[in-house]
Amino acid sequence: MSRAVLFDLDGTLIDSASCVASAFQHSFALHGLRVPEPSEVVALMGIPIERSFAMIDPRAADPGLRDRLIATYREQYRRLAPDCVRAFAGVQSLLHSLHKRGTPLAIVTSKKSGPARENCEQTDLWGFIRVLVGSDDVTNHKPHPEPALLAMSRLERTPPDAVVVGDATFDIEMARSAGIRAIGVSWGAHKAGDLKAAGADAVASTVDELSSMLLD
Repeated sequence: MSRAVLFDLDGTLIDSASCVASAFQHSFALHGLRVPEPSEVVALMGIPIERSFAMIDPRAADPGLRDRLIATYREQYRRLAPDCVRAFAGVQSLLHSLHKRGTPLAIVTSKKSGPARENCEQTDLWGFIRVLVGSDDVTNHKPHPEPALLAMSRLERTPPDAVVVGDATFDIEMARSAGIRAIGVSWGAHKAGDLKAAGADAVASTVDELSSMLLD
């Protein structure tokens, strides 16, 4: 039985940081909140925006304002995405190789499933993915184990038969709490040292290095 691979999306498979940061800044400026630095936004990538908004400015916890921010953010992100969201170099080849081997592939993301699928289709990754778990598919989000456990259930795999790959400590903590092996990637939100401290079994610094870990 092939070991399933549960990938995070943003910062792991696709480079969307500039798009996410720009959409955050636009939304916060439009609604009169403190405009965050891009680094603040990137550090919170990996958890749902419903939570990260209030972590940047507590006023965003107000339900009415939060809903307006989310609507503005999603409209702006969708407008920007065609020009600034790309698959990281080598990712398409890696997914193709894993898919050709019969490895079950899932995406476990803090994005809503609809926008996540749009990003996968736009970057030519969707054809390799068997299961997608978005934030709207679960009650408890990363770093809770529920998203990973749901993906494994849909893939008909158990923790020993899976590995999580992600760029954020939230991904690693989710994997550890679900009893799944975890590989961090250091080209996204969080640094290698933080990923190791969160419990990553290994950290890849390049897609080639990740490919060696997953294909060998």
